[in-house]
Amino acid sequence: MFGPGLDGNRPRCAPFWDDFFACVVKNGRNEQWALCKEYREDFMECLHHKKLYTRVQKIKRQKEKLIKAGKWPPKEESA
Repeated sequence: MFGPGLDGNRPRCAPFWDDFFACVVKNGRNEQWALCKEYREDFMECLHHKKLYTRVQKIKRQKEKLIKAGKWPPKEESA
């Protein structure tokens, strides 16, 4: 499925695809979505970073709340 990556090596998501594809081959195409769900989710996250993006947005919103409350940046404690 994958050709060489930009640096000539395997692309970053190829190992996730290999795991998903091996699961599909083992369990059959009709069962792939139920039995291979975790492998597919890992592959899709590697491609699209949706979970990562959601986490970053959540952190940014929390930081904005702290800034509005005057609690950011944290005050340094004197030793």
